[in-house]
Amino acid sequence: MHAGGDILVVQKEGERPFAADTDLEGTTGGTVTLAAARTNFQIYVQKIVLSITTHVNAKIVTFQDSTPLQLAAHTDLTAVAGVPSVVTWDFGPHGAPLAVDKAFTVTNPSTGCVGRVHVEGYYKPGRTLNTGMVNSTL
Repeated sequence: MHAGGDILVVQKEGERPFAADTDLEGTTGGTVTLAAARTNFQIYVQKIVLSITTHVNAKIVTFQDSTPLQLAAHTDLTAVAGVPSVVTWDFGPHGAPLAVDKAFTVTNPSTGCVGRVHVEGYYKPGRTLNTGMVNSTL
């Protein structure tokens, strides 16, 4: 067994681990690709950490693939006691699979919250390759 904990073990057994970070700009908003799509590969997201530095009431930050299949979302509230500034989604060591051939994105609305996003996961083959090949020497 590899050293480094459950998440690292699965990443080492997977095809290509990735970690991505991006800033959320409260004035521009928009969609940012955190993990690019790769042909015949599937993205498995293991962990998402959203750190908010400036809260904005009733704005939703979404994490999804380009299908769009929504994996996680956070509705921000005005900063008061009890409103979290750090939100973590932990999908376990094997992660949550997205659709094959799809990218993983974060969307923050214009005039949305300001903060930073960190994501960890890995790519794994999503299809069987060379399915039509036959051994002609049998």
